[in-house]
Amino acid sequence: MKTKFIIIIVILVAAVAFFLRIGYLIAPGNYPASENYLINTSQINFLSKIDSFKSRNVRYKVPSLVNKYDSIRHSYNIYFYNYSKNQIIHIEIQRENKNKSVIHLIGINEGLILGNWKTVNNDLTKSESELIFKDFEQNILDRLGIIYKRE
Repeated sequence: MKTKFIIIIVILVAAVAFFLRIGYLIAPGNYPASENYLINTSQINFLSKIDSFKSRNVRYKVPSLVNKYDSIRHSYNIYFYNYSKNQIIHIEIQRENKNKSVIHLIGINEGLILGNWKTVNNDLTKSESELIFKDFEQNILDRLGIIYKRE
């Protein structure tokens, strides 16, 4: 009797883990593990602030290989270079409505050679991801003068 009970518990735990993983894989959006920030500004205004920020802070510009806006499906992929840590930060901005947008902090690339991407909340531990979020908030969002709400 005890053995059957243990087998049933193991099967239930495995089924729950399986369905959670499936849910994660089919979650809406391009990057379900990203950290999201709701901002009270339009995409265009945010992109303008980024252009201004990068022209004043050239050390945040990524080398020309990836230093561009990649506009796909009404969203923009944007890259910053964290010179102090030698990392490229990847974010995506999506329009929420006319006056609001969502920033998705997606991941980091170690060094300037592409191919070393790590996704926050997935490839990085919780504490490593939290350090990335704090650094992004302090060194980029706060310096852009953006009011944000982390979701």
